[in-house]
Amino acid sequence: IIFKSKESIPEQYLHIYLVITDRDKPIARAALYFNPDLKYQQLNAACIGSVESTNDTSAFEFLISQAASIAKENGFSYLIGPMSGSTWESYRFNFENHFPLFLTEQLQQEYYNDLMVQTGFETISEYFSSFTYDVDFRFPEFEAINRYFLGLGAQVSPIFPGHYLDELNALHEFLSEAFQRNFLYTPISKE
Repeated sequence: IIFKSKESIPEQYLHIYLVITDRDKPIARAALYFNPDLKYQQLNAACIGSVESTNDTSAFEFLISQAASIAKENGFSYLIGPMSGSTWESYRFNFENHFPLFLTEQLQQEYYNDLMVQTGFETISEYFSSFTYDVDFRFPEFEAINRYFLGLGAQVSPIFPGHYLDELNALHEFLSEAFQRNFLYTPISKE
């Protein structure tokens, strides 16, 4: 495997790291996560993340079958992927790789989506990202929302890279409350 991703493997909720080899050469890998707060359709869900693989359906099927067996043995009803423990980490694949990545989108091989579908995964949610080079472009709905929040006293402030951890600490309560109704949300500690 030539690792395209420079991500580290998140350790929170990590249960086991699986690597499939062929003649001592890694051909597929994934981390299996057991987040006790993660539910799907009110049932416990494990997740598989930090996925890397050659374009080998049988190796990937074996990897997923091993992860699914371990998750089932531990009382989980669903296996969600890709998700590295929670939506606070990498948790989705991009279906259109011909655009630049947005913040939190992970670098992936274009065939990963096919491997996931071929091994039994189904899309349970979709997202949409967009960009414009026209900095003067305005959505009337956003302008109304902007006026509403400014009227409540909200302020827009930059996040300074040199004080990033302090900024995150200050944002923790706000972000936790803002995201708590999001699909597959689980709480995160300040640490």
